[in-house]
Parts: sequence; structure tokens; C-alpha cells
Amino acid sequence: MNPLAVELEKVLSNYDLLDYTTWSSVDINHTTDYRKEVINELRNAIPNGNKCSGIYIYTFVDEHDQTQILYIGKSKTLPKRLFNHYKERYGLAGIRDWPKFWGSYKHNMKVYYKDIKDDDAYIFIVTLHIVTGK
Repeated sequence: MNPLAVELEKVLSNYDLLDYTTWSSVDINHTTDYRKEVINELRNAIPNGNKCSGIYIYTFVDEHDQTQILYIGKSKTLPKRLFNHYKERYGLAGIRDWPKFWGSYKHNMKVYYKDIKDDDAYIFIVTLHIVTGK
């Protein structure tokens, strides 16, 4: 294994961040027509609602029943950020290239999130994903 990956895994393990599937999660359906009620559903599904911030990982199950990581992000207001990504799927968020990205993924998404304020943890998780693909 890549020495960088080994060190990143150690750091993330120390902060209980390595296995994202143990984090809190919320499901977001990107297969149906747009529903503005999704923002309230997200606020209700995520403890502390608009006060929840941190790191999130969008995943989906592909045609081979394999879980794929689609996107890793961070947010100060998690429900709002996830709702913006949901709107981008339908071309409603006003960001020019995001509808192309989000619009090409019409899946039931599972979003794992960890309420953590450490920007370094986000950088470590993204780097580990780039280095190892997991």
C-alpha cells in the first residue's frame, strides 16, 4: 500500500473517521421529479438540523451492486448544502456546471456525514480517497 495512504489511514483511525459507513446518514432520492419539500425532510432527518456542519460523502449503488463514492464535501449548514446539491440535479441552483455533474447521477443517494469542524480531516479524507480510491 502507498505509504501516504498508510499514514492517512492512521490519522483518520485516531479520529474515528476512517470507516465512513459508521457515520450518520440520510437518503436522498435523485430519481424522481423535483420536490421542494426535500429541504424540510433533510432538516428533520439530520439531528441539530441547520446547526449540523462537517464532512459529507455522497454514495450510490451502481449497476453491479457496488457502492460508489460520488462526492466528498464539507458544509457549515448541512441540510442546506445537501438541498443545494439536490436542486443542482434538476438545474435549479444557478451554478453553471453542477447540473451536468449532478444531473448525470439519477440514483437513490446515501449521504454519510460527520459533524466535525476540522478542515484538516476533510483534506485527509479527500486525499485518502484520491490515493486509494476508497
